[in-house]
Amino acid sequence: MNIGEAAKKSGVNAKAIRYYESIGLLPEAARTESGYRIYTQDDVERLRMIGRARRLGFSIDDVKRLQKVYSESREERSGVKSMVMQHVSEIDEKIAELNTIRNTLLDIARQCEDETDIPSAYTLEEMDQKASSA
Repeated sequence: MNIGEAAKKSGVNAKAIRYYESIGLLPEAARTESGYRIYTQDDVERLRMIGRARRLGFSIDDVKRLQKVYSESREERSGVKSMVMQHVSEIDEKIAELNTIRNTLLDIARQCEDETDIPSAYTLEEMDQKASSA
């Protein structure tokens, strides 16, 4: 199948497919005589896995590690749980940071008299400092 079909079946756009191929996440595709890439169903499955991992927020390096682990036998697999739990921990940190930012913005909004008012106690620098220190 061509790159457009592979993109449609995998949910990964053609530009990303070419990128993943260039960095080794996806094996180099076979080519037609005229130079067009040809993808297999295995390529599509690999692309689906890459797409799912990326949507879950895993970095390219993490995806490479996951691919390596999945290609090993069950006995040789190690570190998947710790990698996933590390990612969960990073997400928890981001959630806490976003909650702090949200609460700071709500605090600012509560101090506004109307839609055009910015509380005089707040400059952008002060807002950022308050969010950073919370």
